[in-house]
Amino acid sequence: MIRGFYSARSGLIGHQDHINTIANNISNVSTVGFKPMRTAFKDLIYQNLNRPDAEAANVGHGVKINKNDVMVFQGAPTPTGRSLDFALTEENAFFAVESMSGEIRYTRNGCFGMSNNDDTWYLINGSGEYVLDMDGERIEFEEDDDGNLTFDVETLGVFSFANPYGLWNMEGTTFYPTPESGEAVAIEYPSVTQSALENSAVEIAKEMADLVEASKAFSFSAKMLQTADEIEQTVNSLR
Repeated sequence: MIRGFYSARSGLIGHQDHINTIANNISNVSTVGFKPMRTAFKDLIYQNLNRPDAEAANVGHGVKINKNDVMVFQGAPTPTGRSLDFALTEENAFFAVESMSGEIRYTRNGCFGMSNNDDTWYLINGSGEYVLDMDGERIEFEEDDDGNLTFDVETLGVFSFANPYGLWNMEGTTFYPTPESGEAVAIEYPSVTQSALENSAVEIAKEMADLVEASKAFSFSAKMLQTADEIEQTVNSLR
């Protein structure tokens, strides 16, 4: 029954991680520009048991998580009335931001603001990172004839990837290129709505249904572990 213990253990670990992913999706149902994760499973290697006077039997060793995919699809835009809010209205499109360490990353969260650095006003995001233009340069505000600080919205850098599902996801709204995603390519005429923000792409009804499924699978794995333990105790008592 040792094999049964390992199979049940792998199920408990895999389905617990699945539940954690669903919980994270649900908790970000109100996060601007959030993209949910989807868990994909795979079965572990099968062992071929050759038995005398009987057909060969394939015995499995449980399950594990194969990968977690980022579901890069459009969230509904919501008007905010704020001039520094921007919503991307096409799926494969991302704003580029520069972190304090000079690292370039990409986001769907278009809730921007202003920051003064050496008497120059820059467009930044909520984490204080600089928003970049199509050439990868920081976007600066200019003073108009009335003394107001403005910038040309068309300078916003919006980028796409050959395979956005290959992006490495960090915190649900920040993405990094990988060899699977390809390099960022600037979109010449991006679809951007000013004074609006993209809602989270989480579908709460689907997440709740997935949570019920994952909870049941976790319970079945726990029951299998308990059954394997009881059988082992029975066998030991016969010795």
